[in-house]
Amino acid sequence: MSIKKKICINPSFIVYVFLFCIFMVLFIASDVECESTDKPKLTIDTYPRVCNTGATAPLGAIIACELIGMPWQWEKFFTGTTMVIPQVDSIENEEERNRFSNLYYEKISHSDTHYAYTGLARKEFDLILVGGKPTRDELLLAETEDVVFDIQAVALDSLVFIVNIENPLQNITIRQIQDIYSGEITDWAELGFEPAKINAYISGENSDDHAYMVRSVMKGKKMMHGLPRLVLIAMIGPLNMLEQDVRGIGYSAFYFEEYLTQNKMIKRIAVNGVIPDRDSIRNRTYPLIRQLYIVVRSDMPQESAAYKIKEWLLSDQGQRLIEANGYLPLKSF
Repeated sequence: MSIKKKICINPSFIVYVFLFCIFMVLFIASDVECESTDKPKLTIDTYPRVCNTGATAPLGAIIACELIGMPWQWEKFFTGTTMVIPQVDSIENEEERNRFSNLYYEKISHSDTHYAYTGLARKEFDLILVGGKPTRDELLLAETEDVVFDIQAVALDSLVFIVNIENPLQNITIRQIQDIYSGEITDWAELGFEPAKINAYISGENSDDHAYMVRSVMKGKKMMHGLPRLVLIAMIGPLNMLEQDVRGIGYSAFYFEEYLTQNKMIKRIAVNGVIPDRDSIRNRTYPLIRQLYIVVRSDMPQESAAYKIKEWLLSDQGQRLIEANGYLPLKSF
């Protein structure tokens, strides 16, 4: 014979559990909401010292204007590059307008990757936005300065290869790129085209593009020395030269070539059969994907503006800002 034991539950206990569950749901929801909307509120006076490099320059300017509450616009310069600038004319008072401009360009600078990392190590900057990780020399400098870099990926980019619009080249393999830049292939005839000398262009040696080219494309294969070529310092250099040079080939960041130059005389070519575009970069089928990084010193206080900007950029809200301005976020929304 089985004995069934009747279990009695106090009604007040049920009410307590019910109220506790509601409380936890509301608490978690409010926490998530705060985390996703906790955008730093800064002024030009409280904004940290930032260095942007290469294709991160527009992003750095957009972030600053967004967090300061300053309208901004795209402006095309004589070099052919389109950049983001704050609309300082929105400040009516001339003295305040001049003060803002001076502080803005003092705090938000644009240079190459090496200068950015060394400046961060020497505490000349509080935050940097770069297209590559530090070199061994930059890490050694940081060590001598008793600094540890806090490096976080914030967006996707890629290295794209470009030629003149009249160049018949449509696709190139990574092996062929290595052979061209190492000097093993010097004539277009070796790639199946009309005989003509290949003019290989490289970017500045301290640039994001060059660092990625050496590390991830050449992969230990030395770039050519002593052969006729043009070494151009500015990122805009290869694009301008390729306008006139049908026999040339160069490389650039996808975002820089897609949004900042918009040169109709230049075309991107496929690498290993894959055309670099937003889809092939997002789904990582294009072989030369790279990341853009936000870097601060690891000892930055959590209440510091630089730390808050870093955390915000990694949040959903920060990632949406990245996507809204043409960059590719780390995840899709």
